[in-house]
Amino acid sequence: MKSIIPTVVAALVLFLPTSHAELIMRFVVLKMPAKEAPAVRTELASNGSKPEAMDAVLKIPGVSELAGFKETDPWRRDVGFLSRETGNIMLDGQMRKALGVQLVLADADEGIGLAEDLATDIVLPTSATGYREFENTGNCMISRIGKWQERACWGDGTATLILWQYASAEGESDAGRLLTDGVKDALWVEMQWFKVTLSDLEMITRSKPETRGNALQWLSTQAKLWKDCGFRARPDDKISWHDSRGKLLMEEGRVVTKKEMFSLTAEVSETDGKYQLAWEAKARTPELEDVPTHSKSGTITPGIWEFVVIEGLTDANLVACRLSKDRR
Repeated sequence: MKSIIPTVVAALVLFLPTSHAELIMRFVVLKMPAKEAPAVRTELASNGSKPEAMDAVLKIPGVSELAGFKETDPWRRDVGFLSRETGNIMLDGQMRKALGVQLVLADADEGIGLAEDLATDIVLPTSATGYREFENTGNCMISRIGKWQERACWGDGTATLILWQYASAEGESDAGRLLTDGVKDALWVEMQWFKVTLSDLEMITRSKPETRGNALQWLSTQAKLWKDCGFRARPDDKISWHDSRGKLLMEEGRVVTKKEMFSLTAEVSETDGKYQLAWEAKARTPELEDVPTHSKSGTITPGIWEFVVIEGLTDANLVACRLSKDRR
């Protein structure tokens, strides 16, 4: 499958003592019905300090593991690739596209300590020559020792994919690694894209900050969820998130790809303790024609859902977005 080396290689810097202990990173990609995603998150939130909590998650009906990796300090290379290929799409007697999961981890260029940047590419078959592809680059976060953490998610109201990670340390000298001073906050960014009736749109946008959590729950029962995305970000890092669907065809003796895509780029900035979330979204039709891009930038308070009315996308007219701090 294709390489997706990140264009932004920046991450949290950790203090490394003179004596070295190995860090063990476990990555698990789960697929589940959308209705089971809350149960998965609840299980790993309540028992997140236990590595075996993932075993309980895999017993939830409909939850399956697409790929799992366990590596020792996988980022201590210029670029590290973790791949699990599950098959290929063949057309006209040749392999045209690899199926499976690929993670790319890269060292930062900050010169000191340990840094991590993660890119993800997941390709699943939808038919003999069709596929669904999920991507995320620029994903940076604070890796907490001994805790399951959600790294990225993709959803469409029917099915959900979630990438989880668990970091552990072998060796007492390094087991309590400390964060260096002055490190930027790592943030968890959530965005849900809805198609809402005009009457509900007017009502939901009038909700107050303290009631928006309840308003979102109500909205999820009244409106159609089109896309659901989540990823890690640090201020000033560029984030890219994609969900595409393609089909390979033979036309006039050559292979062509008919593809539809939802593409999102985002950036968080912070000034004097206030956060701005800027993003740009674009949908592309199978005929490779671009739908008008919608972009937005505004102040957002961590922990509070914001509702943003949008135009220019056929399948969504409202975005619910939230930033959550995850510094320790």
